[in-house]
Amino acid sequence: LAEDVKSLEVLHHDCMAKAQDFGSEVKSRGDELKALAQAKKMLKDTTGEAAENTYGGESFLQLSESDDSVTAQALQVVKATARKEHSALLTQLSSRMSAALRLAVGTHSSPFDKVRGMIEDMIAKLEDEAEKEADYKAWCDKQTAETAANREETETEIGKATTKSNQLAAKSVKVKEEVAVLQKEIAALTKTRA
Repeated sequence: LAEDVKSLEVLHHDCMAKAQDFGSEVKSRGDELKALAQAKKMLKDTTGEAAENTYGGESFLQLSESDDSVTAQALQVVKATARKEHSALLTQLSSRMSAALRLAVGTHSSPFDKVRGMIEDMIAKLEDEAEKEADYKAWCDKQTAETAANREETETEIGKATTKSNQLAAKSVKVKEEVAVLQKEIAALTKTRA
């Protein structure tokens, strides 16, 4: 029982710590996903506007400057969220976005496709991690419930054993008293016979 109680306390402590970590990670992931969605929306809006304005009288240079400013804004949103949330994943994403933007400027290709791809990959990765953490939390909750049930069962058995032990101890005292009385009677009979 002592080992079960101790293992229950350790398991409960571990599960509570994991649950607390899970809660903070879920909040952090939510913030990360929100920032990524905002950056993705900004890129999508700008890409959509660029496609609509292709024949709208703007020169290629004007579109490129507009695209660069929105891309820079999206990059700044990701960087700011990475600093605020102390997220290594978002910091890594912002570095990759910066590298993709530098590469796109050098090759005169659209950085939106690469950045959008990176953001979508990051969102998929975060969702996958959140699913794994939810599975672990469910397992932890199941283990806690099973341990609690085993503890209750063990405590019931201990209660029954204690009751039986007390009954046997009372019976033993009673039998010892009867033996003492019988020994006195035997001594008296032996004396009488003699």
